[in-house]
Amino acid sequence: MVSDSVRRLRSARAGSALIGVAVLCVIIALAYGRTLTMGFVWDDVHQIVNNGSIKKLSGIPSLFSHSVWSHTGDDGSYYRPLFSTSLSLDWVLWEGRAFGFHLTNVVLHALVTLLMYLLLSHALQDRRLALLAAALFAAHPVHSESVGWISARPDLLAALFVAISLLLLLPARDRAVKPVMLMLSAFSFFLSLLCKEVAILLPVFIYYWMAGVAGATRRGALLIVTPYLAMVLIYLGLRAHILSETSLFQKDLLTHLATAPVLVARYFGLTVWPYPLKVFYDLDPQNSLVSPVVLLSWLCLLLLLAALFWMWRSNPRIFGFAMFFPLFIFPVSGFVFFTRPALMAERYLYLPSIGICTVAAWLILSAIARAEGFFNRNRFVDVIGATVIALVMFGMLYKVNMHNEVWRDQTSFIQRLVSDAPESAMGHNAMGVLLFNEGRYEESVAAYSRSIQINPIDCLVIFNRAIAFKRLGQMESALQDLQRTLQCRPEFANAWFELGTLELARGNRERAISCYERAVRIDPTNTKYRVTLGRVR
Repeated sequence: MVSDSVRRLRSARAGSALIGVAVLCVIIALAYGRTLTMGFVWDDVHQIVNNGSIKKLSGIPSLFSHSVWSHTGDDGSYYRPLFSTSLSLDWVLWEGRAFGFHLTNVVLHALVTLLMYLLLSHALQDRRLALLAAALFAAHPVHSESVGWISARPDLLAALFVAISLLLLLPARDRAVKPVMLMLSAFSFFLSLLCKEVAILLPVFIYYWMAGVAGATRRGALLIVTPYLAMVLIYLGLRAHILSETSLFQKDLLTHLATAPVLVARYFGLTVWPYPLKVFYDLDPQNSLVSPVVLLSWLCLLLLLAALFWMWRSNPRIFGFAMFFPLFIFPVSGFVFFTRPALMAERYLYLPSIGICTVAAWLILSAIARAEGFFNRNRFVDVIGATVIALVMFGMLYKVNMHNEVWRDQTSFIQRLVSDAPESAMGHNAMGVLLFNEGRYEESVAAYSRSIQINPIDCLVIFNRAIAFKRLGQMESALQDLQRTLQCRPEFANAWFELGTLELARGNRERAISCYERAVRIDPTNTKYRVTLGRVR
């Protein structure tokens, strides 16, 4: 009799879990199904379409010895080999079709969501709360960039391995930690670092959970965390060895201290109320610690800390997951003085938003429970609560679908980029390139001119405008821009080549030969330069 009851209980729980999984899958399909029809946008062109290093499986080992941008000649400061490996697998599997890359992103988001559901179900011991938190996470509009934009995949991969790492560990207590599971968990954490460095503070969460929730002693929790700290050291050593840019120390500490609280406050506000969403956030650096916006931001952060303290006292488990926000936003907050102030971007909220979604679900269900108690468990309260949740989900799904359209194609993205940040030179330059490629040279010149007006020292934009002037037959304007380009970048081989072509068209053969010779000296491997020089001579 008892065994039958236990069996029925387990069957009911399994059925409930399957229903939860089905609900989450439907939400994800509604949120991101349309992204499967979208193309390659912005960095996707450089990271995928023009990246020869990912187009053969035999090239995968080399991805672990170079930075993400090494194929462009820029060693940079990003070491994410598993991200590049995933692109290589996609290229071979889908033969370069954008559909397959977008499908992988959607599948990764689904896996993270489902693992989060399982993790929260176990850790919080409340399946209903876990389902609501996972549903909010699945449909949150700030994830549009991470899921809809292929090049934002590192956040999905890092979150996936973080979730796996925690699922392997959190069932354990101080005396029940199995060495094999601990090592597998630490290794999964290491894999998350190879996807994106933002996961580096996960050991802080693990230490708190083991000591503050799982019942381990402080010494026991420290022993559990030790393999993770070892993985951090291995990762930092590997990263320093691979990347040429090993030191990013910046001296503008005042700018860091003033800008960081504004940045974190905006991130928190965007997670709680995702409006307006942008593809580019032109956040101005702050240079005063006592400006109104900085003081107001510090006040917001103090209130956030007070809320965290209250959660720590009232519900240590909820507090643990609430810590996801400060822990995983910290590396991109600007508070870390050895890194540059981070550009604000929605993709940076992918891991931190787990904390906000968990707290939001807890607050919603707590409010419903209090209302039920006040009204003597009136079922009308449940109907109102379910209606509110449904409206919230509908609003999120509507917003995420609208924002997804940004990633449809290059034109949609660049138009939105210029609209979101009209004072950004980068956006106007991108619009100029787009218009040039469409043969709209006069409009292209106008876009380049606006970019140069904002940033007069960007030599590449000046060069781009010179080529547009040349296509329009405005040779004098093209000549002035090429000369201006070479004043700031005298070793720009392509500028010398284009200047030679221009001089030849103007009948200055000797001057043209001199320009072609200069281009060949700078880049002797360029066949076009050498052949043209030989023909003109």
